[in-house]
Amino acid sequence: MREHAAAVLLVSHELGAVADDLDRVIVLKRRVLFDGAPEDLAATGVSLGIHAQDLPLWLEGLG
Repeated sequence: MREHAAAVLLVSHELGAVADDLDRVIVLKRRVLFDGAPEDLAATGVSLGIHAQDLPLWLEGLG
């Protein structure tokens, strides 16, 4: 990516599998709800694993 000055767009519902390789996370729900580093998303209370409960609840609070 650095050699070619390229970016990669990855869509995932399980960030834990790739969180160590991410520089930036964008959470969308009809608009940008979060745009920042994975550790900053985790600091909001959203885990970087499978989001059975936490992400839906977090999104409802922002909705």
